Amino acid sequence: MNIKIYGGSGFIPVCEPGFQKYGGNTTCIYMDLLINDRSKMIVLFDTGTGIRQLSADIESGKLPQADFILLIFTHLH
Repeated sequence: MNIKIYGGSGFIPVCEPGFQKYGGNTTCIYMDLLINDRSKMIVLFDTGTGIRQLSADIESGKLPQADFILLIFTHLH
């Protein structure tokens, strides 16, 4: 299992100098799981602005492709 936080700020993304190291994307948390030792599943908690970098990482091969993607929303706007 791998977990990566692609965004963790509030509900407004920020691009100020103080956020350059850790970023200011809104909530997007990635987790991958192996199901039955053969199927890969990605679980996404919220899909804030951090999802842009997450999808770029999947397309570039930095993160593995998956057989299933589960979206879990902790809050709605």
